Amino acid sequence: MGALEDSPLVVRKLAPSRLVACAAPAYLTKHEAPREPGDLARHNCLCTSLLPWGDEWRLTGKIGEARVAVGGSFRSNNTEMLRVAALDGIGIVLLPTWAVAEPLRTGALRRVLDAWEPPASTIYAVYPSNRLMSMKVRAFVDHLARCIGRPPYWDEGI
Repeated sequence: MGALEDSPLVVRKLAPSRLVACAAPAYLTKHEAPREPGDLARHNCLCTSLLPWGDEWRLTGKIGEARVAVGGSFRSNNTEMLRVAALDGIGIVLLPTWAVAEPLRTGALRRVLDAWEPPASTIYAVYPSNRLMSMKVRAFVDHLARCIGRPPYWDEGI
């Protein structure tokens, strides 16, 4: 996932990886939901080293790009840990839709700042040149592409 450097490897785009800011209803009951990106500075944001821009969340809306320095009481480089912390009502998290699709569908998490989108990333399959690729690798990559679908199955209904 993410930006790829020049390489002799073959790259096949499998799906976009969109990010979404969300929090548990319990957190939003205690803390008014942010109305604009700058409000995030007053919230407990669950931070991660997984984002390329660190603790500066970047969001784009109709009026342009906003960059907000965020901080909070919880930090992890593990998507599952961040999701669980958000579900437990600890704070606002910025995670890929593939990690929070089900809690968003059930209402266990709610989107915040709907009008603002973080930059999307891309999920790729990366493998040696077609000339060297085994039939097993080709079948696996084709299977991944079919399973993920267009649009990705995890983005349906959220």
